[in-house]
Amino acid sequence: MIGSGQIVTKGLKLSLDAGDKNSYDGSGNTWYDLCGNYNTTNYGATFNSNGYFVLDGTNDYFQVLADGSSDFNKQAFTVEFWCNVDPNNGYDVLWSYDYTSHSAPYYAQHFRAIDTDGILFKLYGGTNKDGTFQAHEDVQYTPSKWTQLIWTISDGGSTKTSTFYQDGVSIGAQTTTSWNNITYYSQEVWIGKANFSTSFYKGSIAIVKFYDRALSVKEIDQNFNAQRTRFGV
Repeated sequence: MIGSGQIVTKGLKLSLDAGDKNSYDGSGNTWYDLCGNYNTTNYGATFNSNGYFVLDGTNDYFQVLADGSSDFNKQAFTVEFWCNVDPNNGYDVLWSYDYTSHSAPYYAQHFRAIDTDGILFKLYGGTNKDGTFQAHEDVQYTPSKWTQLIWTISDGGSTKTSTFYQDGVSIGAQTTTSWNNITYYSQEVWIGKANFSTSFYKGSIAIVKFYDRALSVKEIDQNFNAQRTRFGV
């Protein structure tokens, strides 16, 4: 895993892998960060001995940090999941580091599946009618299978590009100009939920990574090929 030399490690700040006994040995409520930075607390997710957690879509989630404002307040980043989304016919939030309540401006880093086959990303860094910037229009992806899902934000000052990848391949990119920096808050960083009651993720999660930079296409492909055999992709 992290020590194998197979995955990209430059800029890697968080690396959780339920299939690595150094990250989770099968018991307890701590999912250990292989980077040694952010040991993550499990609230209700069920461990499967095949190396992943199952979240029920009702009240299961993980907390990475109680306050991400000094650690995850990045203008460029990559969030990577190996997961199997069981569409909840609503919102299945993979990653959230958002506003202190579900009111304007709502989001800072927000990565979620929607309905049955869509995915979107929201940030607060631009301006529109409710102060929320949707970093990417909804794109379609293939759920209900083990898959690598990646979101990158590249920072070009007032110009930022949001790109979504599934299984190493870009399925949508969107560039926005005249964008202020993302605004961050003293708020929790969560996996599997957000700051509203219908946000709970349903499905399985095996790997979560966070980089403090946007990975290149080549690097994303490297990470995909490092794990694809394990997930039968």
